[in-house]
Amino acid sequence: MAEIQVIGGGFSGLAASYFLACSGHKVRLVEKASRIGGLLETMQTPYGPVETGANALISNAVVEKAAEELGIQLVPAQRIARRRYIFRAGRLRRWPLRLISTLRLVGIALPVRFGNPRISPLAPRPRESVLDWGRRALGEEATRFLLCPTLSGVYAGDPARLSATLTVGKFFASRRAPRLIRGKLRGSVAPLDGMGAWAPAFRHTIVANGGVIVSEVLPGMPTIVALPPPAAAHFLSERAPALAAELRKIKMVPLVSATVFFAPETQAIPGFGCLFPRGEGFRALGVLANEKIFPRRAVDSISETWIFGGHLDPEALKLSDAALLELIAKERAKLHGLKGRILHSRISRWEEAVPHYDIALEEAVEHLKSLEFREGVYRVFGTYLGDLGLGQVMYRASELAKEYRS
Repeated sequence: MAEIQVIGGGFSGLAASYFLACSGHKVRLVEKASRIGGLLETMQTPYGPVETGANALISNAVVEKAAEELGIQLVPAQRIARRRYIFRAGRLRRWPLRLISTLRLVGIALPVRFGNPRISPLAPRPRESVLDWGRRALGEEATRFLLCPTLSGVYAGDPARLSATLTVGKFFASRRAPRLIRGKLRGSVAPLDGMGAWAPAFRHTIVANGGVIVSEVLPGMPTIVALPPPAAAHFLSERAPALAAELRKIKMVPLVSATVFFAPETQAIPGFGCLFPRGEGFRALGVLANEKIFPRRAVDSISETWIFGGHLDPEALKLSDAALLELIAKERAKLHGLKGRILHSRISRWEEAVPHYDIALEEAVEHLKSLEFREGVYRVFGTYLGDLGLGQVMYRASELAKEYRS
């Protein structure tokens, strides 16, 4: 087996290193920061844990097998978390559409589900935006109050620029295309002690299998670059210029995550959380009801994570902590009719949180595929190549390891 170098100790780099190490390769993981894990970190407070990045991942057989081997106890989302809300006309709604728009959606879903989705006239067209696709396929109401807030909540992008192919195209994929094998669990899962549990578990297994974690890059050896696109482009600018040129086309989206613990006497969201369509009077993209999603997420309090920023509101990063908490109090009053007494808060700001899944990314991915994601000894890997979901990243990391084994 070969010695393989992985650049970047975020979740993508750790997942790639883990599956390579388990396949028998000697892994050299390069990370210059003082800690590994990237955006993922679970911070403990007297009122409960705070996730600085993703709070969960979607389960599949690869995720569950890896968790078992790593000694991580996964817990599924609680039953009440099945309730997800969108705010419309002054209140939370589990279904925000009127009857006529609902019937239109049913008329679309049935032929896609039981017919051939690839040849459906509603399948996304190349270079078509989410906004244009939604208006063409779903209608104005469903686009505004269902499609746009849902995808903005996931991708934090501009619906007028988000790629329909990259975001909703998977629902029109051929049934012959390779699909993830489901695990025993369904939907969102997380380690019992928080998402920060992944990094030390990955580290332990990589090192136990003969791998090393270092800060210096060695030239001339097979290298997987698992850095965010801007950093990857800079790293590859002279080493692999064709890859770097495509990576420069990819823009990043800023995000602010504020986890706030409120006194238990205040009102809470009775489910997973709530998304806010533009024009409904909220600056937040959405809010997560943490203690409703997973157990042990709040101690004598109500834990909520409010998400701001995204491609349409980069100025949110400039808000001070005090201004952000004041904004949350005002928007919470609109949501519940009362502000709630704040017990504790933790705020994380990311200038380059996630890739913007826009038309430029669609084009870049096509060109990267034509290069087979590699140039010379260098190959790229990350959340910008298929799906932001960390469960998908782990699946693709397991497939990547198979390529190096063959």
